[in-house]
Amino acid sequence: MSSLRHFLGSVTQKILLHPFGDRVAGYIAWQRRRKTRRLVEAALREAGVYPNVVQAGPFTGMKLPPPDAFLDARFEKTFGAYEHELFGLITGIASDPSSVDTIVNIGAADGFYTVGLARLFPLARVVGYEPNPVKTPVLRAMAELNHVAERIELHGACTPEILRDLEPAGKVLVVIDVDGYEKEVLDPARVPWLSHASVLVETHDCFVPEITALLKQRFALTHEVTEIGMSGPDLSSIPPLQGLTMHQVDALTGSERPSLQGWLYLRSTRP
Repeated sequence: MSSLRHFLGSVTQKILLHPFGDRVAGYIAWQRRRKTRRLVEAALREAGVYPNVVQAGPFTGMKLPPPDAFLDARFEKTFGAYEHELFGLITGIASDPSSVDTIVNIGAADGFYTVGLARLFPLARVVGYEPNPVKTPVLRAMAELNHVAERIELHGACTPEILRDLEPAGKVLVVIDVDGYEKEVLDPARVPWLSHASVLVETHDCFVPEITALLKQRFALTHEVTEIGMSGPDLSSIPPLQGLTMHQVDALTGSERPSLQGWLYLRSTRP
């Protein structure tokens, strides 16, 4: 048996040394994670420990659509593992609800931030941009569930020209995650009112090299810049993970991002 394992291991190593073989192995591993995730999530729901309400983080108490509505990273969003690095920042901003008059969410996706921020800032105008028509029905459903639909203006794709013409009033918070398009949109030369807005942006140097450095340079004279890096969540604080195998834990909370990413919080220093 040991000789057979040695032979199979040797053959596998040779296959994985070939780029195509490595890609195939990666695809199989990805599909295995997806299958495991579906099975574990179904078991957790059956056990009654996987609610449709956010359990941790600044959006605690936010109602989520039922399981048949696809919500990206649902488990992480439910139990406080999703972008947990931002919890302290968002909680700090929301400690004074009057500090934001207008929220602009670019890359609104399924509405986790759009609806969550609308709940935290009940007097703010909320404007969302999301070009994917598959995701917007989930956003609208979540907005209805949380009784904020009447305060959310939802639009399709956002370009620098569209953003320029928005000209939001008062104290503005822009939250943006657009997989590299932040280079085009977050340009005060093209969108002048950004000089007076605070911005929370997920940066994607994996797609646009040096985009983080470029944005820091663009906003250096008008904003206080805070850089936030990725870190692993505290898995011990998530009760449903207890008793699972590490493969199951990874399937529920592991990142599928192509590389380490981060965020910039650009706080306007202008009145």
